[in-house]
Amino acid sequence: MTQKKPSYYLASWLRYTEPMTSYDIKIRRAVPSDAAGIREVQTLTWRATYPNVEYGITYADIVAATNWWDQPDAIQEFTDRIANEKHDSTTIRLVATIGYKVVGHCEARKQDGKHKLRALYVLPEYQGQGAGYALTAEALKWLGRDDDIVLNVVTYNTNAVSFYKRLGFKITSQLPESETRLSNGKLRPEYEMVLSAEKTQPKSFGY
Repeated sequence: MTQKKPSYYLASWLRYTEPMTSYDIKIRRAVPSDAAGIREVQTLTWRATYPNVEYGITYADIVAATNWWDQPDAIQEFTDRIANEKHDSTTIRLVATIGYKVVGHCEARKQDGKHKLRALYVLPEYQGQGAGYALTAEALKWLGRDDDIVLNVVTYNTNAVSFYKRLGFKITSQLPESETRLSNGKLRPEYEMVLSAEKTQPKSFGY
C-alpha cells in the first residue's frame, strides 16, 4: 500500500522532519458541528493519559473529572462557544480529521500580551501519525514568533514533554500545586514550557 503524506503546511522554523503516514490527515478550523467530536477526543485522551500510580490518580478519578463533557448541556455550551469564536480574533481552534472523523484538536490564544498554546489532543490510536505535529504547526504559524509562546503540560506526560522539546519549547517552571489539582484534590503537576520569541530585525538600508 502506498503511503501518503499528511496534507499540511509546516513552518520551516519548526526544524521538523515530516513523518510518513498512511492516513490522509486534514487540518482546518473547527466549526460548531465539531463540538461532540472534539469532546470525544479530549475525553478519551484524558482517560488514556492522566491516570498515574505515583500521584494516586486512578482511571476512576479521570472519568469523574471528564464525565460531564459529553452531556447535552455541555455539548450545547461548547457548540455555542465555537460559533462565537468565528468572530474572535484572539482565538483559533483547529481540528485534525480523517474523512469525517475528528481525531485531534488544538486551541491557541493571543490574550493579555501572551501567546498561548492552550490545548493539544490526539486520539490515542492516531498518535504518532503526524496529526499532533500538523495541528501544532498551524497553531504556531497563526500565533507568530514575535512574542514568547507558552503552554502547560502535565509533568508525567513524558511523550508530550519530549514532543514540545523537539519543537524548541523549554521547561521554565513548575506551576503551583494549588493550580494543578483535580476537583477531588489530587495533584496533577504541570510544567510551564516556553518557545522564545524570534524578533524580526529591521532591514538596514545604509542611510
